[in-house]
Amino acid sequence: MDDFEESIRVLNDLKAMEIKISIDDFGIGYSSLKYLKDLPLDSVKIDRSFTKEIHKHDKNRFVIEAVIEMARKFNLDAIAEGVETQDELDCLIEIGCLKFQGYFFSKPLASDKILPYVLNNLSSIKIQIKSNLLQINTIA
Repeated sequence: MDDFEESIRVLNDLKAMEIKISIDDFGIGYSSLKYLKDLPLDSVKIDRSFTKEIHKHDKNRFVIEAVIEMARKFNLDAIAEGVETQDELDCLIEIGCLKFQGYFFSKPLASDKILPYVLNNLSSIKIQIKSNLLQINTIA
């Protein structure tokens, strides 16, 4: 972000239109703790490099726990990206992550395919919500 103040102004304008703002791939590349502090965010999306086989790697688990706690302190949602297995999902739930996206739930869908997918899979979605006490969100 070359002009940080202009970026903040634009993001605030978007939020005024009730558009949700998220930092993607948090924890790698250009994601900075300064963004958590200064940008008008709604959520951080934890990069797949941390969620991949989280149940096998304590360091990944520690990073995700820290990001979730930081997100809570900043009143942001933490969304785990790239969840592909039941073991990953179980571990994320155990450490307090409540929002997810990944192939475990569905491959990316075009906007016109989301509602039919949800309606066709409603019983399994209800079971996941009931057994894990989760809110399942479709993130496009």
